[in-house]
Amino acid sequence: MTTACPTRSLYPPMRTSLPEHMSAARAPLPPGVATEVARWAASAGGKRFCAAARERLRNNGKLASPLRLHGLTDEEWNDIHDLFGREACGRRGEVKLAVADRVLRTGALSIGLRRLLIETGGSIITRSGHARYQRIAKRREVSQARHSLAEAIAGIPELTDELLLLNSLGKEDKFVVPPGTRTGSVHWKPYNSALRVAAVYYQRVDMGKPIPEQSLPTTALDSSKRWSAGSKAAFQNLIGKSLEEAVELRDKPIQMRGPLTWVVDGVTVALAELAMPWICLPLRALLKADIIGARPRGLLLVENHENFEQVCKNTDVPQRWLVIWAEGYTGNLVHRFIGKFPGIPLAAWCDLDPDGIGIIGRAEQATGRTITPIGMGVDLWNTVVADKSPSAEDMEQCRQAVRIVEAVTPPALRDLLECFRHTGARAEQQHCVVYDDVLPTLPTILAALEPGEQATRHFN
Repeated sequence: MTTACPTRSLYPPMRTSLPEHMSAARAPLPPGVATEVARWAASAGGKRFCAAARERLRNNGKLASPLRLHGLTDEEWNDIHDLFGREACGRRGEVKLAVADRVLRTGALSIGLRRLLIETGGSIITRSGHARYQRIAKRREVSQARHSLAEAIAGIPELTDELLLLNSLGKEDKFVVPPGTRTGSVHWKPYNSALRVAAVYYQRVDMGKPIPEQSLPTTALDSSKRWSAGSKAAFQNLIGKSLEEAVELRDKPIQMRGPLTWVVDGVTVALAELAMPWICLPLRALLKADIIGARPRGLLLVENHENFEQVCKNTDVPQRWLVIWAEGYTGNLVHRFIGKFPGIPLAAWCDLDPDGIGIIGRAEQATGRTITPIGMGVDLWNTVVADKSPSAEDMEQCRQAVRIVEAVTPPALRDLLECFRHTGARAEQQHCVVYDDVLPTLPTILAALEPGEQATRHFN
């Protein structure tokens, strides 16, 4: 367990009450006065007067000059006259503010005009004082954030140096990162997140407890969604370890069927070819293990799960090719898995939409290998969308997706991308026409991509 850190006292406690010299000025009004002020401010004339007077003071106006109110009804003028009297309300629609202020102070309410306006509508910030108010408010926000962070990391010996750096900062009105921090960050958000997560991490390490990856940001930041790439990088710099060394990274399941045997420490764990209709394996564990078996003649990525299952159940493709469900997105782990099978053809059957093109384009960039698109021709797309009339919103969304993926679009799919750009029409892979056209011809299409000779080899 960690012990209390003496440096914690270096950070002064936040003030939670007003200074003594201000407390009397802002003491609560007596109940009777507060009730009368609220009643009058809610009247028709009170509303008109308070709104106009606040605007006068907000625009740096003074109490010395009269306030003129145009178009008052008899009821509104009577409400104003009843509070301030004849001396302050000489002519109809005109209120001498200096006199009204004196009447209020010497009358039963015993408050000034400004206090009346503040009690009924909150603080009045003048235009000239707005910038200063903003600086004060920002300075307080920064001070509170630093104080909160200091409390979070105090008592953690491994973060004593970071606490000293944090406490050495001046009274800035902006968020800055102290020079010399081990996080290597120059921005407050990743710096703040990294320190908070590190505090939880070191406590777990001291207690000898497991550290699941998502438990750290969820505990320290109240949400794993705040755990950005920048925060992760700053955290790794801070603790001097990679995430894989520091925490238990959650695994990603991958569904497949085909010529693959998973062996761990000489023991066969799974036979992907015999699984029916498919097998689901932990991808991170799979990347670390030996994969032994007849060499697949190729790897086929299928975006839609229903069609992936049909390929596994109703074709002989899995006898020769390793069929993988792309799950709508192929990330770094899938790209690394593809890298374990060099020298064999890659193919992908994806939706007839920009996202389907993006799956193939990003996988090509990540692996440095060509991927042959299957069932993604312009003729097939024309057949599917011939009778469709997408809405204007759907068309715009499609065109936005085109702009996102155009930089990674392979040459073989550029004509299809232009179709999306011009029409805004897309088609999903599981459409019956697509299914009927592709599935029966898939074995022949893939056989044409296979190299001439097959050899049994090990993939590690």
